[in-house]
Amino acid sequence: MAIVMWPVSFGSTPPVLRLLKSKSISVAFTGIGPQTGETDYTSAVTANNCDTGKFQASYVCKLAKDRGSNKVAMLSLPQDRENAQKYLRGARVV
Repeated sequence: MAIVMWPVSFGSTPPVLRLLKSKSISVAFTGIGPQTGETDYTSAVTANNCDTGKFQASYVCKLAKDRGSNKVAMLSLPQDRENAQKYLRGARVV
């Protein structure tokens, strides 16, 4: 058995990793990786968050335009997270 995690914060990972290690369950991270210094996981896959925000915003803006609008609303992740800041920075470029 294995679990793929996309935690909401770095700080939430240590207790989960300890529990899963005690159960011999492998963990892979996607999006946000583990807290610095954590080693009890098998892999971590992340993305360029700024580029991802830019591409997502471009796609949404194109959809809005195709439907006859020039306005979109943006909901953002909490800005205390570095990846959220990068997503938003990328989205604002569009």
